[in-house]
Amino acid sequence: MNRLTPDLNNLLRAKIEEQYQQFSKNLAPSPDYQLDIFDEWFLYGADMFKARVLAVIDSLTFDETDGGSA
Repeated sequence: MNRLTPDLNNLLRAKIEEQYQQFSKNLAPSPDYQLDIFDEWFLYGADMFKARVLAVIDSLTFDETDGGSA
């Protein structure tokens, strides 16, 4: 099975974090902005989605300690 290199893992994680931060900023444009229940729900969903995507990326990353075997 093809695996991701640690460098590619870091790049993907940075891009996902960047997109997540942009999404968060769009929901709450300023620090004093009060989120309503729908905004909080969307932010929670985005946070859960980000965590799952990062877990998949990590599971596909070549690990030098195990020789990259799945």
